[in-house]
Amino acid sequence: MTEESVQFSSNTNAQLFDIIEASSNREEADSLMCQLVQGWGYSEELTEQTVSGMTSPWMYYFLKYDPTDAIVQTQCPALLLNGSKDLQVIASQNLPAYEKIIAEHGKTNLTLREMPDLNHLFQHCETGSPNEYFTIDETISIEVLEIVIGFVKRISN
Repeated sequence: MTEESVQFSSNTNAQLFDIIEASSNREEADSLMCQLVQGWGYSEELTEQTVSGMTSPWMYYFLKYDPTDAIVQTQCPALLLNGSKDLQVIASQNLPAYEKIIAEHGKTNLTLREMPDLNHLFQHCETGSPNEYFTIDETISIEVLEIVIGFVKRISN
């Protein structure tokens, strides 16, 4: 993608995400997004595709989900890993938030690690783009497997 396309996509997604964050239900988000996207000059078909994708039950839930309660309620030891090149769960945005929740609630049972140069599937990668996933021969990095094995051994002793 060109830098201009990346910037446009980033800006449009930010506006759509803001609508979902501020909305109280899917119908409200759907209505507000339709108004916004139509203002961009999108065709009726592209408007429908864009809005229905963003307000589908799964996507709406996913974007509204706050993991705080799940983290606070976790009583067993847990390992939270995030690839540094993960473009679906951005480490620089998510890890500090998790660290804050863990610290505020004294969750000593949770282990948090950023995995350098790994994507969402814990593969070594160049960019982290989902388009890259199926071009990588590695299924999962040996580093992740070693960390998981070490974690399981520590908690089973």
